[in-house]
Amino acid sequence: MNYMHLGRAGTGKTTQLIERVIDQLTEQPLGPSIYFIVPDQMSFEMERRIATDPRLSGLVRMEVMSLRRFAFHMIRDYGNQVIPFLDETGTQLLLRQVVEEAEEELKIFKRTKNMPGFYKGLDELIASFKRSLVNPDMLRQISGASPERSPKLNDLALIYERFTERISDKALHADDYFTTLIELLPKADLSDVSVFVDGFYEFSLQEQQVLLRLMELTKDMHLSFTLDVEDVYTKQSEFGVSQRCYMQLIEQMKERQIAHEDIYYGQTVKFQSTGLRMLEQALLSPGYPPTDEEVTGVTVSAAVNRQVETEAAVRKAIQLVRHDGYRFKDIAFLVRHLEPYADHLERAFQLYDIPYFLDQRESMVHHPIVELVHAVLEIVMTGYREESVFRLLKTELIPLPAEDPRLALDRLETFVLERGIKGSMWKKPWQLKRRLADEISLTDAELQEELELNEWRQFLVEAIEPLEKRFKASKTMSEYTRALYRFLEEHHMTDRLTVWKQQALEVNELSQAREHDQVYEAVLLLFEQLEAAAPEATLTTELFVQMVETGLESLRFSLVPPSLDQVIATDYVRGRLQQVKVVFLLGANDGLIPLVEDQSKLLSEGDHDFLHDQGIPVGKASLDVFDDELYYLYQGVTAPSESLHISYALVDEDGKALQPASIVKQIKHQLLQDRPVKTYFAEAGDHAPDDQLQFVTSPERAAAAAAIELRRLQRRYPIQPSWFDVYNRLLENGRGRERMALFSNALFYQNQAEPLPEDLARNLYGDTIKASVSRFETYNACSYKHFARYGLRLKERKLYKFEAPDIGNLFHGALNDLSMNIKASGKRWRELDDQSCSNLAKEAVEKVTPEIQNAILMSSNRFGYIKKKLTDVVEQTAKMLVKQAERSEFEPDLFEISFGNAMFPPLRFTLPDGTEIEFTGRIDRVDQATIGDQLYVRIVDYKSSAKELDFAEIYYGLAIQMLLYLKTVVEQSEVLFNQQAKPAGALYFHVKNPMMRGDLSADEIERNQLLLESYQMQGVIVENDEVLRAMDQIAYDERKKSPLVKVTFTKTGLHKSHTKGVVKEEELTALMDHAWDELKTSSQSMYAGDIAIDPFDYQERTPCTFCEYRSVCQFDQSLGNDYRQLNPLSEKEVLERLKEETE
Repeated sequence: MNYMHLGRAGTGKTTQLIERVIDQLTEQPLGPSIYFIVPDQMSFEMERRIATDPRLSGLVRMEVMSLRRFAFHMIRDYGNQVIPFLDETGTQLLLRQVVEEAEEELKIFKRTKNMPGFYKGLDELIASFKRSLVNPDMLRQISGASPERSPKLNDLALIYERFTERISDKALHADDYFTTLIELLPKADLSDVSVFVDGFYEFSLQEQQVLLRLMELTKDMHLSFTLDVEDVYTKQSEFGVSQRCYMQLIEQMKERQIAHEDIYYGQTVKFQSTGLRMLEQALLSPGYPPTDEEVTGVTVSAAVNRQVETEAAVRKAIQLVRHDGYRFKDIAFLVRHLEPYADHLERAFQLYDIPYFLDQRESMVHHPIVELVHAVLEIVMTGYREESVFRLLKTELIPLPAEDPRLALDRLETFVLERGIKGSMWKKPWQLKRRLADEISLTDAELQEELELNEWRQFLVEAIEPLEKRFKASKTMSEYTRALYRFLEEHHMTDRLTVWKQQALEVNELSQAREHDQVYEAVLLLFEQLEAAAPEATLTTELFVQMVETGLESLRFSLVPPSLDQVIATDYVRGRLQQVKVVFLLGANDGLIPLVEDQSKLLSEGDHDFLHDQGIPVGKASLDVFDDELYYLYQGVTAPSESLHISYALVDEDGKALQPASIVKQIKHQLLQDRPVKTYFAEAGDHAPDDQLQFVTSPERAAAAAAIELRRLQRRYPIQPSWFDVYNRLLENGRGRERMALFSNALFYQNQAEPLPEDLARNLYGDTIKASVSRFETYNACSYKHFARYGLRLKERKLYKFEAPDIGNLFHGALNDLSMNIKASGKRWRELDDQSCSNLAKEAVEKVTPEIQNAILMSSNRFGYIKKKLTDVVEQTAKMLVKQAERSEFEPDLFEISFGNAMFPPLRFTLPDGTEIEFTGRIDRVDQATIGDQLYVRIVDYKSSAKELDFAEIYYGLAIQMLLYLKTVVEQSEVLFNQQAKPAGALYFHVKNPMMRGDLSADEIERNQLLLESYQMQGVIVENDEVLRAMDQIAYDERKKSPLVKVTFTKTGLHKSHTKGVVKEEELTALMDHAWDELKTSSQSMYAGDIAIDPFDYQERTPCTFCEYRSVCQFDQSLGNDYRQLNPLSEKEVLERLKEETE
């Protein structure tokens, strides 16, 4: 006989089925078999529930299993042959092959086949077709009814048909189990068997055929359905899919003349609180009248965000366990969709040390061995790209042959990134090529480094080459799969993972140990699935790699069943909760409850409605979706027997406002008299006094909360007296005292760098410093940046990239080479014509190109184009230098001269403690002019970007390089020129190819004048009539604006507002002396150990903007850091201050 157990939630259907099973087991412990069929998620808990019943001594004749597992058992016991099983991964692999082979015949999916999730969606759709008993011909027949859907339906029919043909008699699809089961059931003697089916929300048409066949063959069968027993044969939209499924079964049972008896459950017996009893009635009845009485067992709360919401629920669960006698297994956390809450739940459970079971399978995609397979396939397909190579090596499954493999890997990666090594370069010996101005020969250490780098290079190539050769020789799926398996075996993957597993067990990381076990088995199973799908099928390497990658993305870790006492977190559609007393329903927000999402990635809602209208019930019709969502919610809120706690968040992770779900408003109105809901915040002090101590759940959490409250007190906000008691109790507890100190240090932390002891500073910097001016400018900009760069010697990893400094290096090198060639030829700049400038510029660029960033400008056509554009800049600059020389008496004389050696000694001074400071540098260009009997010199510094000399920056020690260079040349002029020179000025020259603006109709003379003006040099010039004339003879004689320097001449002298940087000789001397004093002051502070995090802020410009050490210093104004404000100073103000200081 067949029995239908019908009733609303909480009426005792499951309990009654269990009682019937126990009665049969106690009457006949060794009688005929009993099968208790439940959903997968429910099987473990149901078996434990029955097995632990005190009336039973054991289970011999009964098995609890899912319907799919039941099918597997029957096929195993009564099937004639063993057919390979094609799981989700294998299905997606085979579908990829089918789609690739049918690509030219596809109309719609030809364009979407490489979209993320396509094959997963296709797998789900094929499974849905099978469950709905749909075949390819049915799809083709209905395609004519909708011309706009015809291409998609025909594509699906073609893929479905080819897929079915491919697996016919070779492999068994997961959803073909039931078809096979129906054929095998008569072979099994089920005449004395009892079957109980419980916990299902719905059955597919395919599953219904199995149930009907069992009804015909078994002694008795019991099925439960959740619906209203008032009128079970009238449509009950509020009971959604459960009632529809019941009606479908009844109709088919009538057709097959299968007798049945309905057993009604009308009395609610589960709920122990008035709130849950009323909620069960009210939820599906919007017209349910509001109650005036105080209900228990149902609460609604809000939280500022999802993390706070989750932690508030966890704290409440701890209270229930500690104070109300609950066990963790009595409590469940439910959501509609687990993804937005999974990380928050896991973090909260771990934070509060709660045992938990999270009903979510993690992807294997980030496990090292999966990464290894991905990487080695990338190398085989695309060559030795840096990303693929180091993706492989960083798995540490193929360690480099070195004493310290990780250090070796870092060194190898640094070298490869700096040199831009890729592709075939890995198969050729490497050399440590030297940079510009470095020694040509290699030291012993460098030779050893070169040897080691080549050893590691060769090791990697020898590891990959055998697989490359096998892949080239492979033609079939079986050959490719075996080649990849052999690669893993050759590198002893099993042994390495066994070592990792043992290491994880030694530190009690059980879940990690299980992962190492599972992942290799999963990869091997993937290979088996590939062979099962099409072992002798011929395919390209590219298609095989695509199939493997599709399979790897689908791998998931299996779930560990719940332990005896832990909370469960799941979504209320998937989860099947047994004997749960308390439920926390999180995420009761609009958009999550009810959940609005597409049923399929490949079919729209309109497509589903069309299929249903044509009699093909694939998926759900749009009218049924909302009803089913309400039914799922009904199952979730009726899961607990004693209390339900509903909560929602006010904002999401992006700070976007969230609205409560309609169920919240309904419950507030019907059960809670529209009272305001309690809102939870991140900090205890934001709550009412009575609620604050909820944060005291453990010494760790109490210390965290107490530290925050103490910070409030420090900021002069009142706090509750109870926190002083908490603080005192924590100090009495060992763990609490330790955590309190840690949190207090963190909360009251000020990000200040303490000065270095002088002896430590001396050890870092040495007894003698030989340094460039830029080092001291760095110190004046931020002393901590100087400490990081020159004390700790931190450097960013060099990359094979062409950046602004490389452009500057090319310009400097090319202009220096060009200038030296002109000087060597005996010519003067003003004697060159345009063609000579172009030829010399091209030759200079060609010469320096190999020395720039490891010859990057020679590495590709793209960089070749960049090189051409830079050559144009150098050509144009050379021509402008000629034009400048024609107007000036200053002749370029020295180029790229380095001082700080025997030929050109540095400037020196000694600190009071005896430390010697030697100031070194390299000057781009020194020009000279003899006026009368006096030699004058000026410094020219090439810049690849616009630069002006700001007198305030000189005063603050931020731009003292040019003045110190000038001072050095003047003081060492006897060495350089065999006579004493006077300073004429220091100028910046912007190397560029300018975009001309102005009147397009101007004649050539005007355009040339504008072009020359665009190269006007900025800086400081001595106010000397003879020197000014030497700077630009033509402008001086014509009493006009100079296109060469920032000077405008008038009949009476200089135009003050159009002239900048012209100072008297004694003022220029004062500027140079001030720069020298700044050097001394900086040196003294440096050796005094000053490493303060004190970046300047000058006219909204700070050194932090492009600072590579920002992550080291952790500059944060909320942690006590602040900028050193520098006030703007005019040229006049600076000169007056220097005069006052001198006096």
